[in-house]
Amino acid sequence: MRVFLGAAPLVLLLACSRPASPEDRGTSAEALSGPPRMQSLASVGPVKTRPAPPPGGRRFRVSPSGKDTNDCSERNPCREIQRGISLATAPGDVLLVEDGEYARFTVDGLRGEPGRPITIFAVGRRAVVRPDPNCKNQNACRDNIILRKSHHVVVDGLSSSGAPRAAVAVFYGTNVTIRNGTFLDNGRWGIFSSFVDDMTVENNEIRRSRREHGIYLSNSGDRPAIRANVLRENDGCGVQINADMRERPETDKYGKSFYDGVADGLVTGAAIERNLIFGNGGGALANNKKRKGAGINLDGVQDSIVQGNVLYDNAASGIVAFGDADGMEQDAEEDGDGRAGPKGLSIVHNTVVMPEGARNALQLRLSTGPNVVRNNILFHRDARRAGLELVTEKDAKLVESDGNVLDRVAIGEQVRSLSDWRKQLGKDGHSLSLPLARLFVDPSRGDYTLLPASPAARAATADPVDDHRDFMGKSRMRREKGHSIGACEVAPSEAPEIKASPVGPRAHQR
Repeated sequence: MRVFLGAAPLVLLLACSRPASPEDRGTSAEALSGPPRMQSLASVGPVKTRPAPPPGGRRFRVSPSGKDTNDCSERNPCREIQRGISLATAPGDVLLVEDGEYARFTVDGLRGEPGRPITIFAVGRRAVVRPDPNCKNQNACRDNIILRKSHHVVVDGLSSSGAPRAAVAVFYGTNVTIRNGTFLDNGRWGIFSSFVDDMTVENNEIRRSRREHGIYLSNSGDRPAIRANVLRENDGCGVQINADMRERPETDKYGKSFYDGVADGLVTGAAIERNLIFGNGGGALANNKKRKGAGINLDGVQDSIVQGNVLYDNAASGIVAFGDADGMEQDAEEDGDGRAGPKGLSIVHNTVVMPEGARNALQLRLSTGPNVVRNNILFHRDARRAGLELVTEKDAKLVESDGNVLDRVAIGEQVRSLSDWRKQLGKDGHSLSLPLARLFVDPSRGDYTLLPASPAARAATADPVDDHRDFMGKSRMRREKGHSIGACEVAPSEAPEIKASPVGPRAHQR
């Protein structure tokens, strides 16, 4: 990806299941107001009550009532964030941002330390960064919040809308965290990065990005964490990671790269966990092209985890992992931008429900090594489509798939039943084929919590991830009675006694 430099009350359940109540039944999604049901039930998206500012070093403050001639102290706040970050430059410094509207800003060359980040922290829930009204899509102003060549920096609680390009854009940094933000109606992306290692994007809501994606992490950048976000109604993908082997980092006048890592055209060590991803890929906001992007789109991603996510009503695919066919940059037969296709992926405990007319729920394409697909609900409402798509025979041979809920598997263009898939390659021996009515409480209202009496409850096999959490944030510590298929666990008192299926050795532990 070529880039130019110049940004309802919370209810914590003990489990992700509950019986349907009378008022749950017969209500369409169109009748709902406020956040979708799964967002209201879980700790995803921005926190509802702002926490206390982090302890640490010096305190600075900005406020709509402040003046930029002030010293940005608690008593004499400055007006703009740009002025505040010119002073908050030492590890552990915190810039407190009061509710109000602020001009776009750029963070350049800030360096915190491990355990002592520099933090830009919204005190309330209404600190909003506005675009430059005079920007005509110039490179320097088309992103509302820019972090450039910065390390160990946290942006917590700021919101931003209406950017010509991205609400937040991060270039050439490490250990940058964007959390608890609301990013709506931006021109191309909600959050964008290029050549950034160890980036964390968590507890944000990103909605209605025009032309492209909610979260787009581009070019080489290892160990990103995308966790507990709400990604909805974006024109393209909910999450896009594109390693892009053709792009090279910029250099200074001495030829030293701005990127501290290795630009190898791969992203490794990614963790995509507990996100709510729905209504993406419609293409109606800007280009009116249907089925433009998957819920989670992984190009050149290897040795990574995708777990505990809930995806539904995305217009293209659910989860897709692919890469270039041969790693040759100038090859006319290229497929993806990443140097190689998937290997070492652990795709476990996700709930993916696809609407009529959409593509398949999970696709693996041009695999270069084994990938694990376990304990997912991969449901497609269209009988012509599949829960699991393996584009080539090699993809089919390399996948280690079991303990899922799915009706159909596709190899190439041929869709076959679960039983035929088992007979052909002997995989998914413990997987189940179940109707929607035996899985979820109320999908018509966007409620994909697991029915306590569902056969998927406590029916999961062991998977490669030793200690992980379900969509609600509850630990899935292995119990004697087993754990459940899909993103949502059931409480011990709710689940029927179903013996967990036997499995082979645990692999790809992380």
